[in-house]
Amino acid sequence: MSGYIGSKASVALVDGYTQAEADAEFVQDPNGAITVDGGGNVVINSGKELRLNRPDGAIYGSISHGASGTGIVYNDANGDGHHFQLGGSERMRIDAAGRVTTPYQPAFNARGAASQTYTTTGWKQLFYPNSVSQRGSAYNSATSTFTAPVSAWYYFSITANFVSNSDSDGAISISKNGGTTDAGITVMQSQNGGNFNGRSASGVVYLTVNDYVNVWAYSTVNLTSRASTWAGHFSGHLVG
Repeated sequence: MSGYIGSKASVALVDGYTQAEADAEFVQDPNGAITVDGGGNVVINSGKELRLNRPDGAIYGSISHGASGTGIVYNDANGDGHHFQLGGSERMRIDAAGRVTTPYQPAFNARGAASQTYTTTGWKQLFYPNSVSQRGSAYNSATSTFTAPVSAWYYFSITANFVSNSDSDGAISISKNGGTTDAGITVMQSQNGGNFNGRSASGVVYLTVNDYVNVWAYSTVNLTSRASTWAGHFSGHLVG
């Protein structure tokens, strides 16, 4: 059996770095401000901060631990508040004065139509087809129904104005998921025959995704809503 023993070959390094050049590519921490503990957590030591720079090198913001364990502090050096983005769009902002804006929170405000006559007694849905304003698309003006886009608490306010042909008992209610299912916001009151009877109600309701609400009225006699587009409103918004 024959063997072969090669000689030590020299290898030329192409595009190599000097030690000084290599060191320049690593984060320098001469004061030991950044450490990695036994659990693999990166720790920025007391009095230090993580700085967020713009491409031109200017400090845009910084993150540090609050004094005496008060929590995380984010400082915005740009001065126009803290921006929170998802999918390339701003979803929330805290401005320099501490005001919080959430431009994608659903909200709506709708008015009633001209006179609507109800020739049956009992419960009947009220319609608010004139959408005055809306953020998002959760309110359907054709059906006068709000459908929850997310599981959360919502605030609703309703008003209506009726005239009945005789004295009677009546109510106005926010209905959850159809019919006369009460969402916990119902106002009962008597009606004076031949006179306009204004009613209003408001409150918060917890809705899961795709739950829907609309407005219903109850009367023991026939009803006619006031012949004016200003006779009532239905509005609501996401609380959180």
